[in-house]
Amino acid sequence: NAMALRLLSSILKREFPGDDINIILLSHKFLPPRMDFDTETPEDLKAIQEFFELQQFDIVGISLMTNYLPRAIQITQAIREVAGKTKILWGGIHPTLCPEECTQYADIVFVGEAEKSFPEVISRLKNNQPLNDMPGIWFRKNGTVIGQGSCPACIDLNTLPQPDYDFSSQYIYSPEDQQVIPMRADHISRSDSAFYGGKPFHRIISARGCSQACSY
Repeated sequence: NAMALRLLSSILKREFPGDDINIILLSHKFLPPRMDFDTETPEDLKAIQEFFELQQFDIVGISLMTNYLPRAIQITQAIREVAGKTKILWGGIHPTLCPEECTQYADIVFVGEAEKSFPEVISRLKNNQPLNDMPGIWFRKNGTVIGQGSCPACIDLNTLPQPDYDFSSQYIYSPEDQQVIPMRADHISRSDSAFYGGKPFHRIISARGCSQACSY
């Protein structure tokens, strides 16, 4: 379902209506019997790399947790080999916890929630403006890590658009076909609890953090 990515996609489409915004899901390792946290096989990596070589995106964002760090590094390096001008941005739980480490691999690292900062970063990149004064945006310049704090949080979830389920701009990697293919509605129905034998479901967001009295 990739709720966070779908929210960011909707925000970018709202802010930059003239740009091509795409979602590429590399969720094939969630499907039995392939559920693992290892790096891509040579065959899968080659097919994924060929897709990015063909597309030549200006900017690629990668969301990752710690268990996917080696895989994120592998995919980042594969993209750089065939799309050297592409800016690669990292966000998610691991970059939030270890931003300095992640600047070794990504051009820009987001710490915390990105709904407000992501479009601002894109706008500044478009206009060749510096990022130094943006909290939660980390990067390296001349070997020095620059960045502090976290991105500003979205206080009112009602200001967020609906998650992006426009499959015409979305892709998913198919290990059976060994290529990145257009996404279809049935890919959603096979995700999440459907993997464990339950009925498919779609997620909603009613709050962030703990809905009780926890300090976090």
